Amino acid sequence: MQATPEARPKDPTRMKPGTTLLPGLRRVRTERNLSIRELASRANVSPNTVYLLEHLKSGAEPKTRRKLADALDTGVRVLWTQDEETPRE
Repeated sequence: MQATPEARPKDPTRMKPGTTLLPGLRRVRTERNLSIRELASRANVSPNTVYLLEHLKSGAEPKTRRKLADALDTGVRVLWTQDEETPRE
């Protein structure tokens, strides 16, 4: 089954200049046992922003990347790192 346009990640070539996708955001958030709302509150961003970034529907501006990294007590580069695949046995 093919994904609908709403379910597809944002095309990086059509993003606002200066923004970056954060494919590792959800992994780090869940490793820290934080909900979307908890992370949003800690980073002083909206829960919708976190949701859109986790689902690769939007790119993060530098200030937002820094806020999220600080709230997660990690570096920005970790958020750029794509989720690691679970090995299959």
